[in-house]
Amino acid sequence: MLPRALSEDKLSLWEYQDRPTLTVKVTLNCNAQIEQTEILETWLRSRRKFSYSEAET
Repeated sequence: MLPRALSEDKLSLWEYQDRPTLTVKVTLNCNAQIEQTEILETWLRSRRKFSYSEAET
């Protein structure tokens, strides 16, 4: 398990707060073979934070 400082703050997706992310973009051909890959520095903004019970339904 992650320490609280990470799981409840640094790595948590708070509503409407930008978080830096790494995105892996994979381009596949019609036979589902990898043609190209890119690693991009991107940002994620969560629009809503769910509890575990809300996410299960």
